[in-house]
Amino acid sequence: MFKKLILPVLLAAAIFTPYTYADVSGSVGVSSDYFYRGVSQNDGNTALDLGLSWTGDGFYAGAWGSQVDFGNEVDYEYDFFAGYALAVTDKMNINVGLIQYNYDSLIEETEEVFAKVDFGNVSFAHSVNLDNSDLTFTQVEYQLPFITQVDVSVIAAMHSDESAAAMGAGDNQKYVGVSLTKDLGKNFSISAMIMDSARHGDMMDNASIGLRYNF
Repeated sequence: MFKKLILPVLLAAAIFTPYTYADVSGSVGVSSDYFYRGVSQNDGNTALDLGLSWTGDGFYAGAWGSQVDFGNEVDYEYDFFAGYALAVTDKMNINVGLIQYNYDSLIEETEEVFAKVDFGNVSFAHSVNLDNSDLTFTQVEYQLPFITQVDVSVIAAMHSDESAAAMGAGDNQKYVGVSLTKDLGKNFSISAMIMDSARHGDMMDNASIGLRYNF
């Protein structure tokens, strides 16, 4: 019961922050595939996504959705998230929060808590499923400082045994990827995600490119 109350409380804290201190933003995107934690969520097909978030006085909350294809009757995913971000120093930030994953059919909703620490160009994140603490995910990301025209990050991540099985990753508990992002003017951006497995062929099965409109 307590677990079910956490997300509504955090959502309310962000959404009802006084208007003068709150900021609303969103995005609409299309990508050649939807990769999540190293695993395709749309079977190599183009995916549309939409997100909306509120931020104010450190609190934030929002919703995000995307097309998915798992080879069954599930057509889309929609997630709710909320949390609190704190700037400890000019270089160090801490972010803690909760995400609820939902699907239009068959799959029950799940919740996980996460903590993320950013220090300079390095970030460390760890997530734990609230119903099963054996389902964990850990990620380290390093943004390359010597590339200025495009934001390039190297990602190294690891699933727990149970998480890899639940995600359909099989024995691939660990993966490495490269993320690229480039702003195009005020509102548009392009991005790419390339898995290390692309080195062994089948590039389009292990990479994704996308275009996003931010508002």
